[in-house]
Amino acid sequence: MERVLNVAMIAGGVVLLAGAILRITGHEVAVWLYVIGAAMFAAAQFYDRYGGSNPVVRRLRGQQVLGAVLLLFSALLMYAERWHPEIVMDSSMSDSLRAVLSSLTSRNSWIVFAFISAIFELYSSFRLDAEERKGGEAGD
Repeated sequence: MERVLNVAMIAGGVVLLAGAILRITGHEVAVWLYVIGAAMFAAAQFYDRYGGSNPVVRRLRGQQVLGAVLLLFSALLMYAERWHPEIVMDSSMSDSLRAVLSSLTSRNSWIVFAFISAIFELYSSFRLDAEERKGGEAGD
């Protein structure tokens, strides 16, 4: 099962990266590649559980799951960019709600959440590797 998780995580990361790179060119398929890649990567992160008792590893796994959630939110924001003009022009919603939704769906706001997610994922992966070498318990 661990091999399937690794393949899903790597494939999801590659598809996610391809979607982010293609987004620069403005291809419509880029959004779907990013969403599919984020879903695959997050699913692998959610399914990979830690059953040990090391509090450091438990915290780091929680950070990885938070990074996966932020990655899914960035995919939602990338998809929601297409609704930005309708949100700005909608006079039926309150001004404060329109301001929040307008700022979230504005161009490239998804990059902020993808960047924060990448920081969580990178930090926790390096620290998990160090904990594994130190105690041998991170892979349990």
